[in-house]
Amino acid sequence: MLSAAVLDDVDIFPQRAHAEGLVLRGVPAAHSRRHPPVPLTWAHIDEATHGHDPDSPGARQRLTRWLHLVWWLAELPQEMLRDAARLVGLPQGHVLHPGRGWALGRVLGGTIELGFGVTGLDPARAGDVVIVAPSAVRAAGLDTQGWLPPAAERLSRLSDLAAQRRRRDPRSPLTPYGEADVLTLLAGRALRAQLAGCEGDGLALVAVPMRTRAWTRLSLIDPAYIPLAYAATEPEMRGLPAALLVTEDEVVLARAGQPAEIALRDVGPPEPLQIVLRG
Repeated sequence: MLSAAVLDDVDIFPQRAHAEGLVLRGVPAAHSRRHPPVPLTWAHIDEATHGHDPDSPGARQRLTRWLHLVWWLAELPQEMLRDAARLVGLPQGHVLHPGRGWALGRVLGGTIELGFGVTGLDPARAGDVVIVAPSAVRAAGLDTQGWLPPAAERLSRLSDLAAQRRRRDPRSPLTPYGEADVLTLLAGRALRAQLAGCEGDGLALVAVPMRTRAWTRLSLIDPAYIPLAYAATEPEMRGLPAALLVTEDEVVLARAGQPAEIALRDVGPPEPLQIVLRG
């Protein structure tokens, strides 16, 4: 915490009883400097840096990003956050994946998990969707119960619009629609159904080495291109290093050297996400 305050200019001070934790008073590039201080317990800090050596630069950078996130969440009105909440699709292990507790559900096949992000949360990048870690939500004292219905409805609508665009231009690569990247759009049933139907047998092979672009005409692509494109992409923008098998209901990673299997026996997402995955 001391290194985050000194090196990253985060405004934090110990509470009266140091054992209780600290008080966050502000971060650089905030929406407003007038928000009341946010009390943080050591349990919050421990959760934010879970799995990282506290003495490492990586832990300090992770903590600084987390403190910014807490402050941004705390200073914006609940109504604004609810309207700006989005569902984001990420694979497990992705550098942007907050880890335990973030996923609200997953697309059948287990490749893409869905969790919350908020558009416009970062004042310096107003058009970007910022992934929201559950620990930051709790530290900011927020209730996200009302976020899911509008976020799910928006993802369903964007996936449908992306499917319509694909029908008009089936030869072009898949690209983001609105604020939803390609992995997120594939979490919507409409786009999956359109892709699988175009192949004629209910199954499409899709390469998504980056979150901003995907290819479906893989017979025209060198097989080595997918992992090479994945490795050459910045970690935050990476998609998946192998092709995806896409049906109307599932997204499965086709691993090299292993037979592809569509596992309809997989457990589906929690009931609240039915509007996304079946909408």
